[in-house]
Amino acid sequence: MADRSTNLRMFVVGPLVAIAALLALIPVAPNILLWPLGIGIGFFLIFGFAAWLAVPSRVSNIRAEHIGSATGLMLTLAAIGGFFIPIIFGHLVAHTSYGAGWVFLAVLSFAFALVGMAGHNPSTGPGHANAGISATSTAHPDLQWREAT
Repeated sequence: MADRSTNLRMFVVGPLVAIAALLALIPVAPNILLWPLGIGIGFFLIFGFAAWLAVPSRVSNIRAEHIGSATGLMLTLAAIGGFFIPIIFGHLVAHTSYGAGWVFLAVLSFAFALVGMAGHNPSTGPGHANAGISATSTAHPDLQWREAT
């Protein structure tokens, strides 16, 4: 769906908002709901991650041979967060409570969703790699780009 949509931001930011809401529910949810909350968080995380990986090729004006470098840079920045956020979570829990740690993760997810709202959706104007590509085409975007040039 995200590969055919002109509203890619919805597929990246929407899951972050859903994750923030589910994380905020963890401290107040009864134990029986923790599995469904975890499954929901995992679903929206993977759903948003797949769309997030499409951002360099769909949103920016990067040449096709540089898409891998842009994706690698995005993954590196995500890995840096994956290193520091658990450390911060652990320090926060040690000095407050688990509830505060989960709320911190929810607020952080929502803050990154707001940052994502500052981004723009795929451009289809002249000079862009996706220019001239039909939104209803079923061919792979790389093949479409080659066909359009």
